Amino acid sequence: MTRKSLIPLLIGTTLILGYYVGVYTSSAPTSGNERLQKIEYLLRLIEENHLSQASIDSILESSIDEMLHELDPHSTYLNPDEVKRAQENMSGRFVGIGIEFNNLKDSVRVLSVIPNGPSATAGLRGGDIILHADTTMLSGANLPNQEVIGHLKGKNRSKVALTVLRNSDTLNINVRRGNVNIPSVDLAYSPQDSIGFIRITRFNEQTTAEFDRALKSLRGNMDNGLIIDVRDNPGGLLNQAVQVASRFLEPGDTIVFLENNKGTRDYYINKQSKKRIHVPLVILINEGSASAAEILAGALQDNDRALIIGRRSFGKGLVQEEVGLPDGSKIRLTTSRYFTPSGRIIQKSYANGYNDYQQEIMQRFHGTTSKNDTAGMPIYKTRSGRIIYGGGGVRPDIDLALDSSSAFNSSAFQLLGDAGRMLQLYKYTSVHYDSLQVVNPETIWDTPTPKLIKRVFGDDFPETENEDVSRFIKQQMILMVFDRPTMSQFSMKNDQAVEKGLRTIESGVIDTMLQ
Repeated sequence: MTRKSLIPLLIGTTLILGYYVGVYTSSAPTSGNERLQKIEYLLRLIEENHLSQASIDSILESSIDEMLHELDPHSTYLNPDEVKRAQENMSGRFVGIGIEFNNLKDSVRVLSVIPNGPSATAGLRGGDIILHADTTMLSGANLPNQEVIGHLKGKNRSKVALTVLRNSDTLNINVRRGNVNIPSVDLAYSPQDSIGFIRITRFNEQTTAEFDRALKSLRGNMDNGLIIDVRDNPGGLLNQAVQVASRFLEPGDTIVFLENNKGTRDYYINKQSKKRIHVPLVILINEGSASAAEILAGALQDNDRALIIGRRSFGKGLVQEEVGLPDGSKIRLTTSRYFTPSGRIIQKSYANGYNDYQQEIMQRFHGTTSKNDTAGMPIYKTRSGRIIYGGGGVRPDIDLALDSSSAFNSSAFQLLGDAGRMLQLYKYTSVHYDSLQVVNPETIWDTPTPKLIKRVFGDDFPETENEDVSRFIKQQMILMVFDRPTMSQFSMKNDQAVEKGLRTIESGVIDTMLQ
């Protein structure tokens, strides 16, 4: 997968929404509705006469998406399968076997086993290649990822018989499917004495409860400050972002307000009367921070409760309402806009159409548009009178350049794009799994770059001191041998934004800037 295709995929996970309105009514009496009659006539004409015998359902779905995109970038259509996946994302759990996998060169390889999940209980481990699920061939069958997932998921408590290749051994492992949690708060620790760090990857039904547990786990370890990381968080449920924000705001503070096409406004005011958390606060954002993540950052910035560090957020401030259709599909239709408490519109412009809108984020990555250019942007003020800028997205108080260790701007990405190199890395980790598991992850992380690269790739690798390549190799090893939370914590080491957050809290500048 190329850099250009990966970024929209990551950012688009929960940004794209929708379906259509009129098809089912078109089969009913039209009562003189000429527009519906025209659509119905056209579809019948195509179905009965077109040379290709085109699929009317396929044409209809693509046409509906195009129609909705003419309205705005975020009104869209979800077919029944997409609805189910969206519901799983929002609920924070699904029924499955509890693994992450990579379908590379037609081998379905386990990248990570979710701790305490069904696969962990059954004995599956990182590096295993799944050959069959029951009688269905997975590796060697050239199946798309969604089809592989379909064979691994199933009813709760049902069993799936996996045939697994572990190095040179073929194993039969029976896994009983069960509920697998998708944590939205996937990391909470103290990178430095008395400073806490919490990462929120999305806002689903479990986020506030998970966030409160994270705060509790850091009690006594965040007295000097807290960093909340919502980089690459594509958003989710509004009420969860409001609840998280309320942990840091005073009763009566505005968190966000919505405005519909009639100009009617709906204000979300903090009504929580519990004791607020008053430690110095930093929020990390980037181009992938969208929707609910922008609401959190905007609310805390406008109320002078946090300093925002990073790069301008995505700029997704349109609100969708879901409409269900008889076949289980849905449309999500834009009905209003989000505003931060100071009145900033979060939504960036989409005046040049859907394609230009999607490309704007790529232009930021490639430097063809300024990441935080405020020239000509509307000026707003925080509660204390600090100047902040509108124009779409949340603009940070402290702007950072694109981190060279980012996967999007890293020579390590070239390694990612080489399937042969990736297979070498997976094979090495799988063969040495037991010995790697014995050592502390810190030992893996501290291995010098040339030594590590030589171990994994032998002499068949360009001589390099590139820390991005080394960092990526170590991340993958720790992910496969241990788990994602462990890997994530090590990934934060030498992270430019985290380091800036720590130094900002230490310096006491937050108290000065937010007076």
